[in-house]
Amino acid sequence: MKTLYLFEIEADEKPIFDIGEWEKLQNLTHEMGLAEDPSVVAYGEVKGGKYIELYDKAENPEFH
Repeated sequence: MKTLYLFEIEADEKPIFDIGEWEKLQNLTHEMGLAEDPSVVAYGEVKGGKYIELYDKAENPEFH
């Protein structure tokens, strides 16, 4: 899991979710093995003011 600071991603123009917000979303994941595509679609905040890359979750992750 790659972690970034906000200043590294602000200009990326992708959604940025707060701690607790992105974990509730069923369509996003931070695990590449569960991702439909390796393209980053958003960022999620984690402890320490850091952020992780989020991906669209595959409908059937066992096939990826």
